[in-house]
Amino acid sequence: MNKPGRLPIVPDPFRGEALSSWLARLAARYDLRANDILHHVGVGQSAYRDLDWLMVPHVDRALAQATGISTSRIAGMRYGVEDGWLWDRPGRVWCRACL
Repeated sequence: MNKPGRLPIVPDPFRGEALSSWLARLAARYDLRANDILHHVGVGQSAYRDLDWLMVPHVDRALAQATGISTSRIAGMRYGVEDGWLWDRPGRVWCRACL
């Protein structure tokens, strides 16, 4: 399977925006769901909202390659830390602004 090329329409992340929000906005440009964008760039991450706090370097690299947004900027849209989860809970507790 060929690697996907660069996406032609890529909105810049807003300051303080969560990764899941940016993925949803990116997907909306193509009338897709955020999970569809992840599959398009070659990663099988089905729960795109988990990326708000779960560090997955291969997802960052694939998104960076497809969008031109740097891996450090993508990683900066997370609530979590490099070692894994910020909270031991099944979902988000606070929004980025509350943190």
